[in-house]
Amino acid sequence: MSAEELFEAGQGAFKAGDYENALSYFTRALLSSTPEDPLWISAVLLKGQCLRALARYREAEHFLRPIVAAYPDNSNLHVLYAWVADSSKDWVTAHRLWAAIRSKWPKNLGGYLGGARALEALGNFDGADQLFRFAFRHLAMGPDLLVAFAKSSEARGDWPGAKRRWEALQTLFPHEAIGFLGLADALAAMGQHDEARALIVEGSSLFPESRELIARADAGKRSGGEKAEDTVSSLLASLDAHPEDERVRLEAAIKLAQAGREGEAEKIIEAGLNLNEASLELAVAHAELAVRRSQFKRALPRWRKALKIGRRDRRAANGLTTALIRTGQFGAAEQLTKRLVERFADDVVFRNLHAMVATEMGNSEEALRRWKAAYHADPNSYWARDGLAHALLNLHRFGEARAVWKEAHDRGDNDIGILRLEARLAEIAGDWAAAVGIRSKVLERKPDDPIFLSELNAAQAQLSLEAVDAGNLGGVLAERPPEAGDGTAVADLLRNFESLGENCELGFVQRHFGLEPLSLLRWSGTRTEEIIAAMSSRFEGVGDPENVLVTTWPSGEYCIGDKRYGMSTHSFTYEYIVPREKFLKQQSKRIAFLRQKLIEDIELSNKIFVYKSPDISPDQTERLRSAIRAIGPSTLLIVKEQDSAHGAGTVELISDGLMVGYLDHMPPFEYPTQNVSMECWISICRKALQLWNENKLAILVTTAI
Repeated sequence: MSAEELFEAGQGAFKAGDYENALSYFTRALLSSTPEDPLWISAVLLKGQCLRALARYREAEHFLRPIVAAYPDNSNLHVLYAWVADSSKDWVTAHRLWAAIRSKWPKNLGGYLGGARALEALGNFDGADQLFRFAFRHLAMGPDLLVAFAKSSEARGDWPGAKRRWEALQTLFPHEAIGFLGLADALAAMGQHDEARALIVEGSSLFPESRELIARADAGKRSGGEKAEDTVSSLLASLDAHPEDERVRLEAAIKLAQAGREGEAEKIIEAGLNLNEASLELAVAHAELAVRRSQFKRALPRWRKALKIGRRDRRAANGLTTALIRTGQFGAAEQLTKRLVERFADDVVFRNLHAMVATEMGNSEEALRRWKAAYHADPNSYWARDGLAHALLNLHRFGEARAVWKEAHDRGDNDIGILRLEARLAEIAGDWAAAVGIRSKVLERKPDDPIFLSELNAAQAQLSLEAVDAGNLGGVLAERPPEAGDGTAVADLLRNFESLGENCELGFVQRHFGLEPLSLLRWSGTRTEEIIAAMSSRFEGVGDPENVLVTTWPSGEYCIGDKRYGMSTHSFTYEYIVPREKFLKQQSKRIAFLRQKLIEDIELSNKIFVYKSPDISPDQTERLRSAIRAIGPSTLLIVKEQDSAHGAGTVELISDGLMVGYLDHMPPFEYPTQNVSMECWISICRKALQLWNENKLAILVTTAI
């Protein structure tokens, strides 16, 4: 076949969605032609699109890179090259490539759509909005731009804003089916399910050729009043009709997982892998489902499979490295990332992973060397920039860290990472008011991020702890939380509970709902025998300077330990923030106060004390209950993992002063914030509070009689 015939055959296969055969035809067409031939550049573009459609991103990047360099004025090539980075979720590279496209071709729509998408993925929603508004002023208004603008609001969870933007799309472009789909999703997210269903029905009558509108309308008819299931039902209906549609399969799995139906999501992904075991996207989703459930050991073989399919896939490499670290296999993580760096020396992401492993292992000097190399290879990489700066901070090389921040600030970096670095530098300088202000800005950008909330709380706590030097103990301890309420609101409900361990999962649940109670063990790791011994002695000696042990975790955070009972507690304060001696003095006073507060709270019996453990024995349970009852008439709630006899959310009143509740799953002891079962915790707390109040009432009635 001639080059022209091969090209035409490739076009036919491409239009039919047969990307494997299309790729073969275009590859042969390129081998049979020269760059001077009219069809050559078109074959290049179509081959690149085939590789992207097949999720062979690294191969596409390797193929396109020299051609893009040889054709600096071909905008189509540069846009395709940027979309490859976008599809592989290499957001830093994508951001840089899209910025270059906007600079060279300011009227190219792709530069704005892709650039905004990369900024959103990097957490810079304000920057994405600014980019959209610039495009509205300087480019012709079109539906693609408005669709991306509306989806940007969805990405940040601003559903009223998304609704307004979808309505604008419908007004300006009433013949676009996606306007009905987008507006319906926004209405459903705002709880307006009847309006959403009516809109889908209207859209299906106007656009009978839209498979998704028709499928959603049919699903709505079948599901009737199941309002919360509308989106999932419509996706499952679409998947039943088109099982080969991988995009719908992935979206359905994501929605199921978000609804807490991870088991169904896994079955859908596994069915897809049975249809196409070489699908990188499905393999990655399969691994991510295990991570979502904090099952890192289970995730390991899945990430290995994903990395085998996509040998240079950065998500798979990152996922496997993280899973190895989370399972304590630092040596394996080191070998993996070293091998990736050696094999793909030009890939800065693998350099970043290699540096991250050194950081996690606590090898500060080696981490600094690796971060320097990664930053030198790509000064535009936010990850390498932040890694380098924090490595310098961990080694107390503050001037050099400030120089990294200034360089990034001067070139206009305004992402979350640069704000967090600015906050750390303010903390080092002792300017806690400024640090609190900057940390607040970070949290405004991602209000649901527990790490950013913890950092803000740490800065606020240190601002108050500075009062220690002035002898203002009230300022150090902050106000005590309000008295326990009736539990009608979630925060009010959770105020009735205080954690005794075994880790800080309940503490993060309270934080998630905006509650910050002051308590001794909220952020502590306590093993069962340790907490029994401490409670039996009324926590004697806890807070005494000779018993307080301050160590430093590899992250640089101070860990507060108790020498007598072996308890360990998060401080959310880093060693660069305050000298160890000063911190020890501050915390000894604070812990002594919290010890006394805990004893008083148990004596008053005005809340339920919670101990979560997957393996506490009946004997240990009774000994802990007895130790609490020796102090005061308080109630102990033991929280375990569900079993065949006790479903998730079940709570049983075992005896006066003892209840047992059951979670659907428990994150690992070391990672209590991974995939916390918020709804199940709330269900347990509501039922426990109800039983507690009923039991108190029964005792009062019995006493009165």
